[in-house]
Amino acid sequence: MAKAYLELFIVRSDRYKEKYIKEMIEKFRIDGIIYHDAKTCPYTRTAGTACPDGWRPTPASPRWSSPATSTTFRCVSDEQTKTNVEAFIEQIAEGR
Repeated sequence: MAKAYLELFIVRSDRYKEKYIKEMIEKFRIDGIIYHDAKTCPYTRTAGTACPDGWRPTPASPRWSSPATSTTFRCVSDEQTKTNVEAFIEQIAEGR
């Protein structure tokens, strides 16, 4: 159980997270990143100040923070999410 807990992404150091994300960007040739912005759990948030631009494929690559929560729908708007996803996809298409 301890080994499993220690391997969870959210409990790893920022240095490990940055290294891992950069490796995945290169391995899968990622064009943009969507982060889950957990409004109800600040310790698991990866989209805020803990995510530098270095975690993008390039500094100009699209990055979208999807606001969400695991306990309530108050922070989520289906229409706003749809608009944001469409804009994100357009940014990726423009960058290719």
